Amino acid sequence: MLTLYRGDSLPVGDGEARVGVRALLGHFCALRARSFCGRLHADRLIDQVLAHIGHEPGSPEEQLAKDSPFISFSRSLRSAFAFLQSARQPELIKCRWLHEATHFMCELRLAKSDLLQIPTSLPPYVGWHWFRYKPDLEHVREHLMHWIRERYEQEAKTGDYHGLASALGETVAAARTESTATEHHAIIIDACTFIEHNCNGRHLYQRALDAARRDQEWLLYPYDVGEDARPTGEFLVNRHLIPVALYRTAIRDSHQI
Repeated sequence: MLTLYRGDSLPVGDGEARVGVRALLGHFCALRARSFCGRLHADRLIDQVLAHIGHEPGSPEEQLAKDSPFISFSRSLRSAFAFLQSARQPELIKCRWLHEATHFMCELRLAKSDLLQIPTSLPPYVGWHWFRYKPDLEHVREHLMHWIRERYEQEAKTGDYHGLASALGETVAAARTESTATEHHAIIIDACTFIEHNCNGRHLYQRALDAARRDQEWLLYPYDVGEDARPTGEFLVNRHLIPVALYRTAIRDSHQI
């Protein structure tokens, strides 16, 4: 079993009044790459991996890293938690429910049989694997139901139905996505193996390799296209992706959805 960890938080600038939607479904249930301008050609893919992991501050590669289509994970729980703590928040308090959280730790659990051979239409790089999955709410269904119950109680006390409408709307949307049973695709990249075998001699090779080894980094590359035929850059919630620790900032806006 391969277990990968990710520490994440709401994007900087998202108001606390949006915590319910963003953390529960808008962020956890559809992990998003920073950018997804298109599927990368072979040479550009190598340059993107090196820039994502090994860019230097102020370098031309830094912008390439900021527009990365990859989602970082780590085999090290400590490295993932350090990334979570690096967010510009003063203090984190553990909480139980996703709709309360501003920060979360998740696990991506993959059996050996889940890591498939890359299709022949893609370059035969060493260290990357094809992954197929279907949306599944198994690990968030309890969080959704609690969110709805809490908002029902809030509406009964205050007469404010907006929070309940949001909870119901997001839950229906999630259930609809799950019910389609559409197969989705991603590429899982063992960064150390990929860089060592495919990138030798490239600019940033040693710097990226050292960083990948230090952080035990793996990359997830969403490989779906939407109805408009454009790449989505999203990794949807599924049975392999599990929230394992939830946190919120110590200072919170009093208004929540």
